[in-house]
Amino acid sequence: MAKEHPFEPLVEKFSDNLVELVESIPEQEMPFGAVELTADEQIDHYLSIRDDTSGWVKLIEEHGLRDAVDYVVSMEARISKQAREG
Repeated sequence: MAKEHPFEPLVEKFSDNLVELVESIPEQEMPFGAVELTADEQIDHYLSIRDDTSGWVKLIEEHGLRDAVDYVVSMEARISKQAREG
């Protein structure tokens, strides 16, 4: 039988405490700081950062490049659809 590493009991206790801590955190219906916006409010928010370099930097830093690009594609499609519908 393999000898247990001396840190194994400490790692196990830390792991158990961490799981217990995470499970004790109350679940939110929405992520912290999230606010549900109407479609028009979402477009207004997007337009407020559309030509703002620092806004894009912040968006990419917070959500990553892939999510930022997905956001752009989605919002540009909404804006285009809204313009076509009048």
